[in-house]
Parts: sequence; structure tokens; C-alpha cells
Amino acid sequence: MDRHTLEAIKAHHARFVADVEKEVRFLKDKEMPELTEELFALYEQTGNRLIYEEKYFERRKFFVAYSLYCCWHRSRRELERLEAILLELCRETTWALPAHVDRSTEGWENTVDLFAAETAQGLAHVLHLLGDSLHSETVRRVKEEILRRVLRSYIDTPYGFWRFENMENNWAAVCLGCLGSAALYACDDAALTEQILARIEVYLPKYLAGMCEDGTCPEGVSYFTYGMVFYTGYARQLFSHTEGQIDLMAGEKMEKIARFQQAVYLPGGVTVSFSDGSRRDAFRLGLTAYLYGRIPGVSIPDIGSAMHFHSDHCYRFLANYQDDVWVRELIEQEEARQKETEKNTSEAGASLNGEGPVPEFKASGKDFLSAQSGLMDFTVLPDAQWAIWKKDEVGIAFKGGHNDEPHNQNDVGSFLFAADGEIFLTDLGSGEYTKDYFEPDRRYQILCNRSFGHSVPILQGREQAAGNAYRADSFTFDRAGWAEISFSGAYGMGKETRLTRRAESPGTEKGLRITDTLTVIDALPSSEASFEENLVTQIRPRLEGSRILLEGEKGDVSLTVEGLRGDVSVIEEVFRNHSGKDEPVWLIRFAVNTEGGRGTCRIRAEYRRK
Repeated sequence: MDRHTLEAIKAHHARFVADVEKEVRFLKDKEMPELTEELFALYEQTGNRLIYEEKYFERRKFFVAYSLYCCWHRSRRELERLEAILLELCRETTWALPAHVDRSTEGWENTVDLFAAETAQGLAHVLHLLGDSLHSETVRRVKEEILRRVLRSYIDTPYGFWRFENMENNWAAVCLGCLGSAALYACDDAALTEQILARIEVYLPKYLAGMCEDGTCPEGVSYFTYGMVFYTGYARQLFSHTEGQIDLMAGEKMEKIARFQQAVYLPGGVTVSFSDGSRRDAFRLGLTAYLYGRIPGVSIPDIGSAMHFHSDHCYRFLANYQDDVWVRELIEQEEARQKETEKNTSEAGASLNGEGPVPEFKASGKDFLSAQSGLMDFTVLPDAQWAIWKKDEVGIAFKGGHNDEPHNQNDVGSFLFAADGEIFLTDLGSGEYTKDYFEPDRRYQILCNRSFGHSVPILQGREQAAGNAYRADSFTFDRAGWAEISFSGAYGMGKETRLTRRAESPGTEKGLRITDTLTVIDALPSSEASFEENLVTQIRPRLEGSRILLEGEKGDVSLTVEGLRGDVSVIEEVFRNHSGKDEPVWLIRFAVNTEGGRGTCRIRAEYRRK
């Protein structure tokens, strides 16, 4: 790690500490918001999740801020406020969210979902860190609630009872990791703890099974972060508990998973947003610091994209704890390493006995970046069928895959084009999570989930359909810088119809070429196939014949099209984003010239700085 990166990490951590301390001063005269029956029932009545969750997570902010502050200072006044917060959490009707419970079932209050598990882990962890500074009655009450609501609720059911035990995604990592951590920290019954750990051992491997063999998290980088925070937290704890006998971080696949994050950060802080991903995600510095120190080949994205204390509105204790303690560990290790390097350099210089200059230390990371200047960085994740290009300020991503992926969107063939931190052709990522969003018969009426909301063709008047059968028929690539899919199957077309998309970004250009080819076998010479292009942008397009201009703040993208028939049209839509806010979207549509069942469209996107 070079000195510049280390100093940036130290500055980021100092801001993290300052933000927490500032928040405690702000909250000292504030009351925690109430969680009422009326708020809880909103999801059942209207499908809205955000109103109740806003209050719920505000309460977790109180908990996390005071917990971290007391770890640093242990002042009596703040410890007393922390105890009041702990007891207030113990009085909540349920730790689960409305979207995850079935109130028609007995004992629904003790549903173990993501957030009940997170609450239990956070409380147990704080007892481990601060228990000797808290009143024994408070410690007893908190342990009772953890045991009753979560640990007993989990273990007093048959194997496979809980939904997260049968899921191959972040639910498995978060729920099972939290259960194991809470048991190790707060369960005084050793036999019960081992019973819980044994059951977790059966189901936790499903989390890794849900990752592609190339390390891709198909749900996107947000979900990579979410699952890995709790997986690594439990892994370190279990490693210590078993005195190194169980190491959940070992193995070739884990190494690939750990390196996934750095692949999906594009220049300027844009992130690949396929599925329910985010277009501008922020990474957890604590998690990344640990992976950097543990796994060969892991690099740290630009610190400007790291989360701050208020970046995650859920205020997860373990994630924030890692952003403090694990970052401190990295800083100490790197400072020690750099001192040792300077010492060795000094000794080497002294041994020259004045016969030459002392060699100047240069960080390998800086040298590597310099050596790559002017070249294209092309990454392929073949199992996920993702291709990613990075060149100076330009970033491009393209996918094949299928339409039954985790947090699926009908997006086979989708791509995005970004430059200087602006996204010119976009993949919208996740929309607002409502009840309808997760109802199969309604999900694909929402723009960001249907293929109309992606830069993919409309074939014979059809959108792509949802389901495992609707997929790319093939995915090929070459290190020269191109990837190609055949994907008429995503539209439910038979073998008589072949649609291919080739994406390439030659290393000498700061642009993207898309070539779509439609072939209908045995079509009559005079017949035409209906074939339209659909490009998605959040920058209002300016049309100049077959040229389309997208004007950004730092530069412009010019789109030129070959093979179109007729005029280009622009449709304005509204996208309701993950935070429940409306954003404008423009769909650029044009028909492709076809004859005798064949048609080819070439789209060229070129970026030029202003």
C-alpha cells in the first residue's frame, strides 16, 4: 500500500470517529422515535415499507452511535443513556420488519429475519465489549431477550424451518452469521451454543454456493457487502473460538469472492448495477481492510467511495464496528510495514558507504498504475457472464446471464457506459422495495425490472420474459477486448430465430461498439422481422438525425447508429429509485432495417471531455 492511500484511510477513519461523536452530541437531548401498531400495519395495508423502517433504523442509529462512543470513552453519562437504549430495544414488540413476518401465525413476534438477527448480534456484541461497565440487571435482561427472541426461536424448530436456511444469498450469511455470533457472545449455555453452531455449519455453505464459481455476487456489489460483513465477522469469531481449527475464509473460491468488489468499481466511483445493484455504491472500508490483509490480490477502491457513518441508513452495528476496529488494525499493520521498509532502505543505503545515492522507495501500487497507463483493463467473469472494461476515465459493463437470477431483472444483454463518474447509458439497478416489487405477477410491470428498462432490443414486439429458461444461449469472449452473446432465448424465441449482441471496446479508443444481428432462418426474401433497439439514459438526449448526443457535465457521449429504419424517438419515463424518490429516464427507440429475415444494427458510443 502506498503512503497516499494509507493517509487517505487514516483521514477517513478520523472522520468516522468525529461523525459518531458529533452524532452522540446531537442525540443527547433527543428521544428515540416510537414504533407503533399503525406504522407497522402500513405494509399490510398499502405495501409501503419505508415509513416504518425509517423509524426502526433511526432507533438503531441511537444504539450504534452510543455503543461505539462508549467503547471509546466509557463515560458514565453516556453509559447510562446506552443502557436506556438497550432496554428500549428490549421493549420492541418484534425485532423483525413488517415485510418479513406473517401475523396470522402464533409467535410471529419472534420471527428471525435479517434485522432481528442483526439486532441480536449487535446487542450481544455490545455486551461482550461493555458488559463490565453496565448494570448486571441490564445485562441479564438483554441476554434474556436475545435468547428468547432469536436463539431459542431459531433452535426450537426443525432443521430447514427458517427461510434463510434454504436460501443461497445474503440472507444465509446475515442471519446465520448473526446467530452464531450472538450465541458465542451472549449464550451462557455452552451446550446450546454448540447446538446452534452445529446447525449453522449445515446451512452456511449455501451462501458461498450462491456465488458464481468466478466469485461474482449475482445480486450486485451492495449485496456482496451486506453478506460478507456478517460472514467475515462470524468467520473471525469462529476461528478464534475453535483456536484456528475452523477457517471459513480459506479456499480458492473465497479468494475469488474477495476480489469481486474491486472488479465492479468503474472510474469515477460508478459501480456495476446489474440486478438490484446500485449505480454508485459505497464500500465498507472495514470489510475491505480485512480482505486486503487476508486475501492475496485484493485491492482497495478509491477511498472517496468508502462509506461514512451515515452512508448506510440501516446503521448496522457489526459493519460500523468493523469500520472502526478493522480499519485501525490495517492502519497499525501498514504503519509497521512502512517503518520496516524505511528501516531496510536506510540500512541498504548505509551499506553503500557513500558510493551512490540511497534508493528511493516507490510503492508497488503506484508503479503498477503507471505501467498500465494508456492500456485497457478488461475483466471477464465467465460464470456470471459479465464483461467489464476500464480505460482511464471510461468504464463499461455488459452481461449475458439469465432471467431467474437473485433479485432478478429481465436484463440479458444489458450494458452501461460511464465516464468521469457520469453514467451516460445506464442500468437503473434497484427500485423502491414495496410489496408489489416482490410479487412475481407485478414485479415485471416496474420499469427497472422489465426489459424495457434496460438497453436491450425489442424482438418481434416482445420484451424478455422472466424465468430460468429465458437466458443467453451462449457467451463467448476474447482477451482482445470483446464479448458476445446469443440471446433470442431470453425472448422465448425458437431455434429459427437467432439474435446476437457483440460488445467491444478497442484498447485504442475511449468508447464502446455494440453490434446486434438478427437472423430468422428460412424467412422469405421479402419478409421483415420486427426488431427495435431500446437504449436507456438519464441524460436528456439531443437528436441529430442518426446521431444522438448525451451531454454530461465533464464530457459528452456521441452515439452513432448504422442500420436504422425511420426516425429515432425518445420516450420519457419516471423511475422510482430505492429511496422512494422519482428520477427521470429517457428511452431511445428506433427500428432496425431488416430484409429477408436479417438485420444488423451497429451502435458506436464515443466519449469526449469538454
